[in-house]
This record gives sequence, structure tokens and C-alpha cells, in this order.
Amino acid sequence: MQDLLIVKMAVFLDAKALGEANMVEQYIVIDEDAQRRQTLCTLLSTQGYVIPLGSIEEIGHRWPEHAWIFASCDRDNLQYICDYLQRMEKYFPIVPYGTSPGVRLLINLINAGCIGFLELPTDRSTLVRTMSAIRATAAKMIAHRVREASAAAKTRRLSPRETEVVKAVCRGLTNKGIARILGISPRTVEIHRAKAMDKLEANSTAEMVRLVMNTDEFGLFEDISAVSTTRRAA
Repeated sequence: MQDLLIVKMAVFLDAKALGEANMVEQYIVIDEDAQRRQTLCTLLSTQGYVIPLGSIEEIGHRWPEHAWIFASCDRDNLQYICDYLQRMEKYFPIVPYGTSPGVRLLINLINAGCIGFLELPTDRSTLVRTMSAIRATAAKMIAHRVREASAAAKTRRLSPRETEVVKAVCRGLTNKGIARILGISPRTVEIHRAKAMDKLEANSTAEMVRLVMNTDEFGLFEDISAVSTTRRAA
């Protein structure tokens, strides 16, 4: 309840609050530690709207259009947040925070897709400098992550057979070649290919390939013949 006292906090109680919040930069702070969460929220409230959460699930379906997520650097916590965002087909840049991060931790966080690191304790001027540095270096990374998340969400719409067909197309196989490997007719391949392009919202084969290359969901270098010989049903 203490978090409700934070100045400029976006609580999303009505449509008006949501509309106003989307006009400024927003920060989602996720931390089970109420005191630590409030301290960071108070600092961030001078920069924009703050959404304090004890867990990522508390946001429900009221997702902002754009926001930064600040989360304690506990590895399990960050992994859970990343997995949850993936299930919800959302992407927000994640800035972990904590005390005295080691080099190994920082490397692991970067590899996990996090952006920057906020070392605690901090003050308003240090926070502003840290966020300025993160913004300056993060634009391209964020754009790439957004494309990757969007592509991954679309590829998860595909059926197993459509996935096999798209994989084969991305390797340059013709419809006849795909049909021979999968043990189905070229016409059936065409049908699966058309359905896949529709689900991926791709207007051409080139666009479909570019989209798929933006995600690692497919395991494109897996041997399609090996995974397909046991499945012959169309």
C-alpha cells in the first residue's frame, strides 16, 4: 500500500490514466521487497510514470504500449520475467538492479538480453546519468529485441507440419524437394506454405524468410530429414 503514495504513479485505474501514462516514459518496477521497490519507485517517479509490482503477474492485461522494466538481478526472477513476457508475446527492455555486480553476473545478464545495470544504492543524479547512458547504447538492441519477440510470437502460431515446411523453405528447398523429404504431395506443401505465410503475416517468401531469421525459435540448422522421417501424416 505504501507504493500508492508515489508521486506521478500510473495505477491504471481508468482509461484516462492509461492514456496519460502512454504520453510519457514509463517504468515498471518488479520487486518482492517492498522497501527496496518503493525506494527505486520514488527516484524513478521524477522521470516519468512508475508502475510498482510485487510480481510480473500483477500487471494483468493492462500492458502499457512502451515501458522500461526494472527488476532485481536475481537470476531466477529475471528468467521468470523473460519467460512470462514471451508467453504474453510482449517485449520491454529490462534493466536489472542490485548491489556490486560481478563481471560474470554482468555477462550473464547481457547474454540473457538485459540492457544495462543499475547499481544500488543510487541517487537521482546517478539514476539520470545511468539511464542516459543506457538509452544512448540501447536503441539498436531494443529494436532488434522487438523484432525478435514479434517474429517469435508469429512463429509459435504455426503447426508442427507448417514449421517443417517453413524450415525447408528457409533452406532453399523447392516444393517438390520438401514433398519428397516429408513424404507428402507438392500440393499439400503448397497448402501448408500458404497457411504459414498467412499466420506469419508475410506477403512474400522473402519476407517470410526475413521474419524467421529474426528468431531462434526454429532451430534452422536442425536436419529436417531426421525429424521428418517418423512423421508422414499431412
